[in-house]
Amino acid sequence: MAIVKVKKITFVVHKSEKDHLIDTLQEEGLVHISDVREDPAFKEIPEVKEKRVEASAPEIEYTLSRIRRAVEFLNQFDGKKGFLETFFEIKPEITEEELRKVPKTYDYEKTLDKIEGIEKRLTELKNLEANLTSRIDSLRKWYDLDIPVEEIGVSEKVEIVAGTIPANQEYELKNIEDIEYSVISRDSRFVYLIVAFLKEISTKVKNELLKMGFEQVDFKGLKGKPAELVEKFKRELENLWREREEKLKEAAELAKEKLNLLIVYDFLSNEGNKVRVENQGLETKSTFLVTGWIKEKDVKKLDKILKKFESATYNVEEPSPEDNPPTFIDNKKPIKPFELLTKLYGLPNLREVDPTPLLTPFFAVFFGLCLTDAGYGISLIIIALLLMKKLGKMQFLSVLLYGGIMAIFAGAITGSWFGDLFTSLPVPFLHKFRNSLLLFDPMINPMPFFYLSLVLGLIQVELGLLVGFYKRVKNGELIDGIANELSWFFLILFLIVPYIVGVKVGKSYGEVLFHYGVVGYIISFFLFAPILLIIFLSGGTSGSFVVRLVKGLYNLYGITGYVGDLLSYVRLMALGMVTAGIAMSINIVAKLVLPIPYLGIVLAVLIFIGGHLFSIIINVMGAFVHSLRLQYVEFFTKFYDNGGHEFKPFGIEGYYTEIRKSA
Repeated sequence: MAIVKVKKITFVVHKSEKDHLIDTLQEEGLVHISDVREDPAFKEIPEVKEKRVEASAPEIEYTLSRIRRAVEFLNQFDGKKGFLETFFEIKPEITEEELRKVPKTYDYEKTLDKIEGIEKRLTELKNLEANLTSRIDSLRKWYDLDIPVEEIGVSEKVEIVAGTIPANQEYELKNIEDIEYSVISRDSRFVYLIVAFLKEISTKVKNELLKMGFEQVDFKGLKGKPAELVEKFKRELENLWREREEKLKEAAELAKEKLNLLIVYDFLSNEGNKVRVENQGLETKSTFLVTGWIKEKDVKKLDKILKKFESATYNVEEPSPEDNPPTFIDNKKPIKPFELLTKLYGLPNLREVDPTPLLTPFFAVFFGLCLTDAGYGISLIIIALLLMKKLGKMQFLSVLLYGGIMAIFAGAITGSWFGDLFTSLPVPFLHKFRNSLLLFDPMINPMPFFYLSLVLGLIQVELGLLVGFYKRVKNGELIDGIANELSWFFLILFLIVPYIVGVKVGKSYGEVLFHYGVVGYIISFFLFAPILLIIFLSGGTSGSFVVRLVKGLYNLYGITGYVGDLLSYVRLMALGMVTAGIAMSINIVAKLVLPIPYLGIVLAVLIFIGGHLFSIIINVMGAFVHSLRLQYVEFFTKFYDNGGHEFKPFGIEGYYTEIRKSA
């Protein structure tokens, strides 16, 4: 469908033109480069088997890591981020000319050295500040100690120790003989004190103190009274703060260099990509060979480019069964945004079907039904358009835009406009407008919504089975396709048909099957034939008949899984009604505060706008996740294996910047 055909391409060029070839391939961005070591056509060649995996460019990688760290450091000096920048990455836009020019004229090494010096000093200052703060905190308890701390210790005859004991042990100090003590301070847990005693009874006294929970405090390396030391450390701390402010100002000034660093990063990153491409190729004494993949439609364009080379030659061929070509999906404009959803799950390989066109209408409709509010749909469209104007046409925003459109239709047919706003306001025109579009009100009669959800689920599940059958036939597995996907398609369909026919003609389910003439026989055939096919053929062709029969019976038990799949679609109704319920609750709360004198109108408006905005955000998230789940779990499992890897042409890329081609 939308999978673009790619061809394998091999380039050979004289070594003298190797760099020119790599530069040209990068500038044109047409070829997905593959590693020659993994190419089935070359990997058995001795030179390829012995090829070492070399580092891409150690010096470039080192500089890139320095720039990343510097950018992360400078990010804190960017100032306050805008609302959008909090949720979306907005890259600065540059030209290819700027990408090449800035690294040549800008001394980024000097800037990096400055940034790293500032960052290192700020780390040192932080550690010094923590150390001083810790010292000040510990000395505050000893602030009233009126002797220099260096005098605490052992003298010729007397020993003085400082420490703490639990507050509830203070009265026990009187029971220790031959000591003098002085309490310096107290808090809720401890008593801070100094104890003096004769040196000759040191061991005895210390043992007594230990029994009381005494913990000695060491003032080693400090000189002076605690009060003096506290004031000294405070002055040192203030000096550190001043130096830190100076360094922060320097860093803020250097933040102006951030864009240049981002450009240098992207330039060096692209240079590193060149080295990686060189390492993915094979170099002999006189030639350079590199392989890759190119879209079929780009071959002619590349041919014109390579004619400028004196020695370059290339070979284009179809992928062999051993090859694993990359996948590029390219859909029409209305469908293209939904490629995002396929990529989130996994790309198809070239032998599969691109599920994007198939999931697009279902996802949009399911999203709209989960939201089921025309007011919310209009709001979502406005929000998406405003974000597109600021951020560009991102695929995610386009998906939300389509979802908003479908939410308007879903809300219109169910009568939900910001919940029950149109019916609660005393405006007859709004009542008439709502009722003119209303098909059913799920808050009064939810069954139409229930049936609608099941029918949509049935259509998608059946479509998945048909696509699965097509895939089997395409791969030469006709019997397996009939015994599995096609049989299940008819079995599920004709389990429901008798009920529908019975409702129309007033007969029971059994009467339709067995007592309704030719129509009944036809329905019975398409119901029971698939059951027999599943039992006797879905077990495969290998092994004994009994084993195959058991496998077939087990496969028939899979009907419970299909029932579960169909019931999963009831979440469309559930989420749609929850959205309506929340919206109605917000309107009720707004009405309740309206009679409050003076502030009532203001509060009502704030509750209405804030409440519905919050409801939109929450319910849009729910609609997106649950609609996506139905695609991945109930739909894709019927036919889609993914397993493809993305076609990524070797070109000029922007990690930090958005690079546009120079005019």
